[in-house]
Amino acid sequence: MSTDQDRIRGGRASHEFLENLGLVDENAVVKYEPAYRFIAEHIPGFSWNIEHLPDGRNPVVHFISHPKINGEYPSLADLVRHVRGETVLHFDTLPKKVQHVFRPVLALGQFAHDFVELFVNIGVSLPVSPQFTYAIGIWLRRVIRRESSTMFFCVCPDYAHKDGKYTFDSLGDGVGLVASRAQQLIPKLHSFFAQRDISMSFVVAIADFEGRDDVTCKKVGLTEQGFYTKLRRSQQVLRDSFSSDICLSTPFATEMGPWDLFVGEGVSRIAQGDISGAFDVPSSVLEYIVNARTSLVERWYGKGVDVQKTVLDQAAQYFAVGRLTESLDNPLIVGMESPVMSLFYQIGTETLDDARPVLYLKKQHY
Repeated sequence: MSTDQDRIRGGRASHEFLENLGLVDENAVVKYEPAYRFIAEHIPGFSWNIEHLPDGRNPVVHFISHPKINGEYPSLADLVRHVRGETVLHFDTLPKKVQHVFRPVLALGQFAHDFVELFVNIGVSLPVSPQFTYAIGIWLRRVIRRESSTMFFCVCPDYAHKDGKYTFDSLGDGVGLVASRAQQLIPKLHSFFAQRDISMSFVVAIADFEGRDDVTCKKVGLTEQGFYTKLRRSQQVLRDSFSSDICLSTPFATEMGPWDLFVGEGVSRIAQGDISGAFDVPSSVLEYIVNARTSLVERWYGKGVDVQKTVLDQAAQYFAVGRLTESLDNPLIVGMESPVMSLFYQIGTETLDDARPVLYLKKQHY
């Protein structure tokens, strides 16, 4: 048996090899389609689509999912040889830590591998263990079954910032720091699913409830009404920044459901000691979160603020946002502000089967 050092690199040699095996059909729309189908039977997720061009030009094949070796596509001949056991190809793999943490997701096959790889390339915040990605696996399994699905983002208002950090000196009416990350990410996600003939809805909810806070309004120099007036403009600017082929809405969070009721429920659960729901976490986790949020909270509310109380108040809001997503079809929460806060979305969950699927990008020091 040969190894991946003994390769058929493509071109005529690859064509002749495939032709000798009867895997070339000159009468087919794409002559190598028999080879594609043979490979797809044995390599999970190997897939392609065919673009039909006008004016009699030859169709173009676009590979949706194709294994790589050192970042390059092996020839069809080599993939066939690999399937037939005539050679051993060592395909690129994800880093071992990523493989470990995303094990419940990667078990779904090549589609899941491509999904995880996309987020790794974008910059995913790795959870500490596979228990945190179990719910993502459940979500993705439904996506693969073509169930109606949603990717949900909650973004901050357009607060003033300097050098990538919020100063909270004023409030703009454009696309804020966190929202700009969603603005860059969503077209990539839309393209990823569209290439696989999967319709995905996107909801980018604006955290308008922050405008109900007197301290925040005073900090940015606005009344609550003035705050909301600017948010309405931001809402429109954000929505208009996406192409019309993307199924997307930009609601205010409080318009998605009974906000005050959900916040009250969160406050009650936290008072009873629930800050992580179904997940077992060290007793020191709250102290860790508070320390991580101190700089932001003090810039927001001023020195001397009770940071832990503020964090727990925000925890109730995160719980409420999580509850809001329950009205959406198969929602995945995509966080972009502070991964340490992701735990609060799980408040109220009891088992891994009812945990909320949450995936965060790497931390930005807002």
